[in-house]
Amino acid sequence: MGFESLPLEVVQELFQDKRFTIRKAVPWKGNPELLPDGTRKGLVKSIALSQTCRGIRGVVIDPATGQTQTRKALAQRKLSKSAGDNGS
Repeated sequence: MGFESLPLEVVQELFQDKRFTIRKAVPWKGNPELLPDGTRKGLVKSIALSQTCRGIRGVVIDPATGQTQTRKALAQRKLSKSAGDNGS
């Protein structure tokens, strides 16, 4: 059952009990031209990295953490670091 089937007052009370707030959507939602400059630049970099690594499949053990990681995510992180980004 989703929140859309509940009355607004009930949903608001649920969110208040859990310390959530109900706010308006960000002004740039659905309109990328309104994105803040820093956000837009980061999004462009992320999309470019993702497209560069398109088609990489599988799971590997991350040598840095010992955790399982998708090969694509590991490749994106390596590309990001080699491009001079901080990898975050």
